[in-house]
Amino acid sequence: MFRSKAAVIGTGFIGPVHIEGLLRAGVGVQGVLGSSFAKSRATQAKFGLPIAYADLDELLADPEVNVVHITSPNPVSYTHLTLPTIYSV
Repeated sequence: MFRSKAAVIGTGFIGPVHIEGLLRAGVGVQGVLGSSFAKSRATQAKFGLPIAYADLDELLADPEVNVVHITSPNPVSYTHLTLPTIYSV
Protein backbone atom coordinates (compact mmCIF):
# COMPACT_ATOMS: atom_id res chain seq x y z
CA MET A 1 0.00 0.00 0.00
CA PHE A 2 1.30 3.43 -0.95
CA ARG A 3 1.93 5.70 2.02
CA SER A 4 2.70 9.38 1.61
CA LYS A 5 5.69 10.93 3.30
CA ALA A 6 5.71 14.67 3.64
CA ALA A 7 8.31 17.31 4.31
CA VAL A 8 7.42 20.74 5.66
CA ILE A 9 9.16 23.99 4.73
CA GLY A 10 8.77 26.54 7.49
CA THR A 11 9.19 26.41 11.24
CA GLY A 12 7.32 29.57 12.24
CA PHE A 13 3.70 29.59 13.36
CA ILE A 14 2.00 27.61 10.60
CA GLY A 15 4.72 25.00 9.85
CA PRO A 16 4.28 23.19 13.17
CA VAL A 17 0.49 23.39 12.72
CA HIS A 18 0.88 21.50 9.42
CA ILE A 19 3.20 18.95 11.04
CA GLU A 20 0.69 18.31 13.84
CA GLY A 21 -2.15 17.96 11.35
CA LEU A 22 -0.23 15.56 9.14
CA LEU A 23 0.77 13.40 12.08
CA ARG A 24 -2.79 13.33 13.43
CA ALA A 25 -4.03 12.29 9.98
CA GLY A 26 -1.56 9.42 9.91
CA VAL A 27 0.67 10.91 7.23
CA GLY A 28 4.37 10.29 7.76
CA VAL A 29 6.46 13.42 8.09
CA GLN A 30 9.99 12.76 6.91
CA GLY A 31 11.49 16.09 7.92
CA VAL A 32 11.42 19.84 8.16
CA LEU A 33 13.33 22.75 6.66
CA GLY A 34 13.60 26.03 8.55
CA SER A 35 15.23 29.34 7.73
CA SER A 36 18.30 28.07 9.58
CA PHE A 37 19.59 24.61 10.40
CA ALA A 38 19.14 25.39 14.09
CA LYS A 39 15.43 26.02 13.52
CA SER A 40 15.16 22.83 11.48
CA ARG A 41 16.81 20.86 14.30
CA ALA A 42 14.63 22.40 17.00
CA THR A 43 11.42 21.53 15.13
CA GLN A 44 12.72 18.07 14.28
CA ALA A 45 13.40 17.44 17.97
CA LYS A 46 10.03 18.83 19.08
CA PHE A 47 8.09 16.45 16.83
CA GLY A 48 10.54 13.52 16.73
CA LEU A 49 10.96 13.71 12.95
CA PRO A 50 13.62 11.66 11.17
CA ILE A 51 15.38 14.55 9.39
CA ALA A 52 16.19 18.22 9.86
CA TYR A 53 17.10 19.50 6.41
CA ALA A 54 20.00 21.93 6.07
CA ASP A 55 18.78 23.36 2.75
CA LEU A 56 16.21 22.99 0.00
CA ASP A 57 18.50 20.88 -2.17
CA GLU A 58 18.78 18.28 0.58
CA LEU A 59 15.00 18.16 0.99
CA LEU A 60 14.37 17.84 -2.75
CA ALA A 61 16.96 15.08 -3.05
CA ASP A 62 15.29 12.95 -0.35
CA PRO A 63 13.73 9.98 -2.20
CA GLU A 64 11.36 9.30 0.72
CA VAL A 65 9.50 12.60 0.28
CA ASN A 66 6.61 12.68 -2.18
CA VAL A 67 4.74 15.76 -0.94
CA VAL A 68 6.02 19.09 0.38
CA HIS A 69 4.03 21.57 2.44
CA ILE A 70 5.35 25.08 1.86
CA THR A 71 4.50 27.21 4.89
CA SER A 72 7.23 29.80 4.61
CA PRO A 73 6.31 33.51 4.37
CA ASN A 74 4.91 34.60 1.00
CA PRO A 75 8.02 36.41 -0.33
CA VAL A 76 10.09 33.28 0.35
CA SER A 77 7.41 30.82 -0.77
CA TYR A 78 7.73 31.97 -4.37
CA THR A 79 11.34 30.80 -4.43
CA HIS A 80 10.33 27.48 -2.90
CA LEU A 81 7.56 27.07 -5.48
CA THR A 82 9.70 27.73 -8.54
CA LEU A 83 12.75 25.65 -7.65
CA PRO A 84 11.02 22.25 -7.60
CA THR A 85 10.14 22.57 -11.27
CA ILE A 86 13.85 22.24 -11.93
CA TYR A 87 13.87 18.98 -9.96
CA SER A 88 10.57 17.65 -11.39
CA VAL A 89 9.19 16.99 -7.91
